[in-house]
Amino acid sequence: MKFMVIWTQRDLGGSSAERQSEAKKVLEALGRWSQPEGETIISQVVRVDGKGGYALTESDSGIALADAASKFAAWFEWDIIPVVDLMDEGTLNLFGESVAFHE
Repeated sequence: MKFMVIWTQRDLGGSSAERQSEAKKVLEALGRWSQPEGETIISQVVRVDGKGGYALTESDSGIALADAASKFAAWFEWDIIPVVDLMDEGTLNLFGESVAFHE
């Protein structure tokens, strides 16, 4: 199943020096992190304003999906949303059935 993973930077407060220190910790942690077994990252992008990012992933494992969210929870808030391909025949059929349901 596919998921849209959205992370948003937490407001950690503190002084400029403290925020800079936390930014260094995040980058170091990112350097140690690797994609868990059971999850395929299809695409990963970051916001140009530096406030977070998005990843389209595929997985059948809730544990694999929770890996990054749990390891980076101190710095980011997470939304992990199941998604389907819009132009997939099954999705289009479902939308057609939904319209017919309301007629």
